[in-house]
Amino acid sequence: MNARKALLSCAAAAVVVALAGASAQSADKKTIALVYGIKGDAFYVTMEKGAKAKAAELGVDLIADGPSQWNPAIQTPIVDAMIARKVDGLIAVPNDPQAMIPALQRANDAGIPIVTTDQYIGDGDYAKGSVTFPLSYVASDNFGGGKLACETLIKGMGGKGTLYVLVSTPNVPSDVARRDGCLEAVKAAGDGVMPRSPPRRPRRRCRRIRPSARSSAAISSARREPRRPSRPPTWRGR
Repeated sequence: MNARKALLSCAAAAVVVALAGASAQSADKKTIALVYGIKGDAFYVTMEKGAKAKAAELGVDLIADGPSQWNPAIQTPIVDAMIARKVDGLIAVPNDPQAMIPALQRANDAGIPIVTTDQYIGDGDYAKGSVTFPLSYVASDNFGGGKLACETLIKGMGGKGTLYVLVSTPNVPSDVARRDGCLEAVKAAGDGVMPRSPPRRPRRRCRRIRPSARSSAAISSARREPRRPSRPPTWRGR
């Protein structure tokens, strides 16, 4: 949890630094908006607490909101509402790296400094990538986290067996990075460990494995499967 709060502290600080240049123009107390990933998720509840704590420390107001589902169509109006409220800075957790570009571009065009956290838009390279208007992308090492988690699982499996990786939302950058980190660990383990793909109907399976899987970070678990002809793993979206 401390790491999550640290992410928001960095993001909030980045926005405040961007606002420093405008301080001479207005003595009014600044307002930063946090548009997080999804309501009710423990990760984002902790994130909001960290943002509020840092905002209080920096002497700025914070307003926070997020969609009821992980869906850019629901998140977009929330970003537009923050633009209409004329917030001074925006910290966003984009629900989709491409679909959220237009809404955040509108915020940028309105003169609102933007920092993304936990997720990014475009390819995440705001210096030389396809999208360059956000100030910064603040996140943990998701690839490294996925790799470490699966290295630990493989060790617990005795270096052999079947490793099942469930990605809650296949197109979300953080989940994809964790999956790729896990696959790197599987590759390093050699032929003794085989990754298995998601089931044909992952939505139903996700609910059975963990009701909140669709709104959580990537889940990795090791399990034994009945013997069947081997085949290359395939990855299917929801």
